[in-house]
Amino acid sequence: MKRLSLVNLPQFDLEAGRAFDQASQTGSTAPLQLFLKRWGVFVAIERDPVRAARLHEAERISQDAMAGEVAFRAAMAEINGILREAEQEIGD
Repeated sequence: MKRLSLVNLPQFDLEAGRAFDQASQTGSTAPLQLFLKRWGVFVAIERDPVRAARLHEAERISQDAMAGEVAFRAAMAEINGILREAEQEIGD
């Protein structure tokens, strides 16, 4: 069985609270929908260790000033592909 790390739980709680507050203040469910989508994508990525490692490496490369333009573009394409794949998994 794959398990997610609890290291992101404080961020999850913070964002959940903000989403509920915004929904209450605006009378709209949009903040809750965005929250659920963001964390659904996060879970879809992180529950697959290989995909999560690919994402984290691509993020590292995309932030490396010494990586060069070709490496940056390849990393961004990898990130976009992983996000698109995760979004499809969660039904968006």
